[in-house]
Amino acid sequence: MTELHSGAQGILAAGGGKPLLWACVSDWGDRACRCAHDMRRAVLRQAIAKGTIALIGLLAADAFAASKPDLPHPDAQRLLDLWLGAQQRSQRLPALSVAVQLGEGPVWSRGYGFIDRAQQVPARGDTLYGICSISKVFTALAVMRQVEQGRYRLDDDMALLLPDAGLPAASSAHGAVTVRSLLTHAGGLAREAPFPYWEPPAFRFPTRAELLARAPEALHAPRQHLHYSNHGMALLGELVARQGGAPFGDWVSEQLLQPLALHDTRPQVPAALLGTRLAQGWSAPGRDGRRQPLPAIDARAMAPSAGFSSSVADLVRFGHWQLQALRGQALAVPVSPAGLREMHRLQFQDPQDKRQRGLAWRLSDEGNERVLMHDGHCPGQLSLLALVPARGLVLALAMNAHHPAWIDDLLGRPARSLLLRGAALPPPDPQLAEYAGRYDESPWTSETWLLPWGDQLLMLSLPTADPMQDATRFARAGPDAFRALRDDGSLGEWLRFERDAQGRVSRALLSHQGMRKLE
Repeated sequence: MTELHSGAQGILAAGGGKPLLWACVSDWGDRACRCAHDMRRAVLRQAIAKGTIALIGLLAADAFAASKPDLPHPDAQRLLDLWLGAQQRSQRLPALSVAVQLGEGPVWSRGYGFIDRAQQVPARGDTLYGICSISKVFTALAVMRQVEQGRYRLDDDMALLLPDAGLPAASSAHGAVTVRSLLTHAGGLAREAPFPYWEPPAFRFPTRAELLARAPEALHAPRQHLHYSNHGMALLGELVARQGGAPFGDWVSEQLLQPLALHDTRPQVPAALLGTRLAQGWSAPGRDGRRQPLPAIDARAMAPSAGFSSSVADLVRFGHWQLQALRGQALAVPVSPAGLREMHRLQFQDPQDKRQRGLAWRLSDEGNERVLMHDGHCPGQLSLLALVPARGLVLALAMNAHHPAWIDDLLGRPARSLLLRGAALPPPDPQLAEYAGRYDESPWTSETWLLPWGDQLLMLSLPTADPMQDATRFARAGPDAFRALRDDGSLGEWLRFERDAQGRVSRALLSHQGMRKLE
């Protein structure tokens, strides 16, 4: 993903008009940002020597704006990378993977920890994880494709479409359990089919025949409450198979995954790749802190609800395709822009707790931003896919162990906040690089970092639950001196730096309390 490309060269004239050539990478990955960063530093040194520092400041900003495609800001990338690495270690997660795409830029991805029992195979952006309930988004897309093909309608009665599935008949008071009501988890069905498939050690899921032989449990009339139902989504997968004339997994692969070039996404979990490409799953820790290894599941008839696998890089490509298709820019269009808009819009809101659903998608508002997301939670496999359509942001996260916190609270929401705030930053200031690094603030913190944040510095102690909430910003206030910047723009404590005999930054002093620079 980040191989050097000899044809990608930029030219910036500076210091007497002599061009400075620099090579960047084919997909504008993280090394491309460092390449541009190094270029600006080199130009800056030339400019200082020639007394043209003001001009170079403008040139560097122009070069940053004109040359970079849509990417997470380099300062946001570095902060996200550090924070996720600290989360993986402090939460004792065996493996964690992340991928991000912003606008039309490339996929930026990272992995932390190891995916095998022997801790020899590092996690990566293309590591495979069971994505469990994110499978429902693919099933909903399959349903929408068949709806657009005219095979059935969203408001058709599922009891008529699947007469042997034991679904409740329509009533005059509340109508039918429809395709739409199952897609929005408003069909009134119990969460699970009547089989103990989430019980260890077997995790035995029902076959197609077994699933159809047991009627779903109806808890209440349709469209009364939002009640999440794996059973309901599995029945939609059965509908897709019957209408498509092929097994569900085969139809989805041919009609969706292959046209979208999602080569790492499968309608099953490839157990043969466990520990090589597929992350080994682990239980929640016991009181002794130890986790137990868990098998890869075969969801069989429940695969439309919980049986897919993918990588975070592939999930981001899937999310990005949807944003492209909505703008009429996608090459492959298995579902029309109108169909995607139908999937993304508010379809049902619970009358009590106000939870919102599109077709499979969970909907929420964060500040002024509409967020579409779905998470997955299977034995030893947790995942998240989130889209912020108005900002062109797609984020995917996956980890291979259980944690008491919801993955969006633990990782997703803080990561989105960081990335969206980073998107508004001015160009990186190369003069801040000499202050950046890890500082010794023991015994008070495990790690204290000072990091560039556009034209400011951030001070952050790791680990932390939310880096943007817990970081302190500092604005330059003189040579080797900064002031804390409050939200209202007023200035607080002084942060000063000392240098060693070679002129390198060696210590930071916050309100006269010193911290030695470690790296």
